[in-house]
Amino acid sequence: MQNHDVSHWNEGWEYLDNVALENKNALHNMLNSSYYIGIQNFLEKKFGSLEGINTVELGCGRGVASAALATQGANVTLVDLSDAALTSAKEFYANNGLNTPNCNQADVFNLPSNLEGKFDVVSSFGLVEHFEGEERLEVFKSHVKILRAGGCAVILVPNRQYLPGQFYKFISERLGTWPYGFERDFTPRELLKIGQLAGLTDCKIIGSEVLYDLYSHTVLKLPGFLKQITRQRIRGPVTAKYDKSGKYTMTTHSKKSLLKSPLDAQFGFMLVLLGQNSN
Repeated sequence: MQNHDVSHWNEGWEYLDNVALENKNALHNMLNSSYYIGIQNFLEKKFGSLEGINTVELGCGRGVASAALATQGANVTLVDLSDAALTSAKEFYANNGLNTPNCNQADVFNLPSNLEGKFDVVSSFGLVEHFEGEERLEVFKSHVKILRAGGCAVILVPNRQYLPGQFYKFISERLGTWPYGFERDFTPRELLKIGQLAGLTDCKIIGSEVLYDLYSHTVLKLPGFLKQITRQRIRGPVTAKYDKSGKYTMTTHSKKSLLKSPLDAQFGFMLVLLGQNSN
């Protein structure tokens, strides 16, 4: 099994200083990201409105994407193996004036039976790439298992075809500063294939804006990354610290406009699988 050591993730979330200003900035950045806008459009096309739909996020961390859905009336359930992550999530929602989500501390491979077939939307953001072998398919099946018939899955992963991301990961792993444990990123083709094998239909992939990703990693993030790897300051699954003002030093600036291109679903830093449970 890969990355089932909950102490690793607890340490990372406990290390994260939950600064109220950063929590608000994180939600703002999510609401304005191109991939979230794509997710929102997909779900609104499916359900007409996000008001009152039941959503669950697996391996939630702070549950930022689910919080974005909550601002539009979705009912949010969060699931994480780490109690520290769920504590961080509750603070995140409180800082953003949102209702406390329904939190479940559970392993993605052993989800509570009362969650099965319950949700309109199941999502994960940076979860499934932490598994290999048979578990790689099983974690997708865990998503489908808790969807109601006709429900939708939203699964975000890092893109193996986004070369700057692969470069940063390679260097960090060699220097011992990679904080996320085992990861094997997805190609768009593999993401589609495993989603379909897990039982999802009408699948499609959207990506983050590759043009902005390239700008972000070369202009905005590269100085901080170089400072990081030279000082060897990483202590857990968090890539930067907050300063006293609440500024998250590795957070990219909010975009004034979208830089979408046909290349995003193949070469964007992040890929999002969108699919439906037709059972």
